[in-house]
Amino acid sequence: MSNTLGGEPLLQFHLLEKGNELLQKAKDEGVIKNYHQTITTNGTLITKKRAEFLVKSNFDVIFSLDGWKTLNDENRVFKNGKGTYDHVMRGLNYYKEAGGRVSFLITPKTENLPSLKKIVEFFVEELKAVNIGFNSPQPTADGWEVDGLGLAKIVQDVWRYCNEKNVDFHAPGTFIPNMLKYKQPQVDRCIDGNNGKGNGDWPVYISADGSVSYCVVHHQDERVVSEDMNHILEENKFRSWHFNESMHDECDGCIANQICGGPCSLELTFRNGNLNPDRCSFFKNMVEWVIKQ
Repeated sequence: MSNTLGGEPLLQFHLLEKGNELLQKAKDEGVIKNYHQTITTNGTLITKKRAEFLVKSNFDVIFSLDGWKTLNDENRVFKNGKGTYDHVMRGLNYYKEAGGRVSFLITPKTENLPSLKKIVEFFVEELKAVNIGFNSPQPTADGWEVDGLGLAKIVQDVWRYCNEKNVDFHAPGTFIPNMLKYKQPQVDRCIDGNNGKGNGDWPVYISADGSVSYCVVHHQDERVVSEDMNHILEENKFRSWHFNESMHDECDGCIANQICGGPCSLELTFRNGNLNPDRCSFFKNMVEWVIKQ
């Protein structure tokens, strides 16, 4: 699988074309059996020609959007201060006209948590989305950027709605039924983790200066960064970052034990090895809710 995300991948569209060409060549020559390409974009740079290429080349295109026009344009603006919504809609329409399936990715934040259900309803009913995703919350020294219990309640509410509308929904916690059904423990610790499907495949973050972070969402702390990818691989630091033991004694007896995987390495770094209260409250509530369903 090839995943491309921000900054804005369409700023280097020629590299997407080249990557697609190389992957197709590798498949034709039997080097790989198959491949799947996904990009996450703000949609402002999609033209008719680009939309047609993305659909023809079987890219899954995920639009990152904050909501309807007034809501989106409060924060998502160009350098001149003008909102991006109209440009996104132009790109989205090109993509739909080319035959693309409409997918949106939303980042839950404290500010938008009360509005998330309405945002999802708008995307489904007005913009004809068939796939909705929530970004994983990012850790802070205090917990998460968003209240864990509050996020659990919203995920449950949106999940019910999407099921009613036959819309695919992917969010933190939506892998729990699979894990319970197949009795596959979560061992990888990232909140999206292995989704009950065995070991996860973990990306790295490569910054503009060439440094590499073990964590795809964080690259500004010397504790999680190396200047040499080979150094990470040779020393096995990348693997240990994701697989080192992170459980605490208090995890024994928790209903979410074997589900949450324990705090991720970034959370442990920020919180000096202590559990993340938002992660704990999120998973406890989600597991209880799923079991009752």
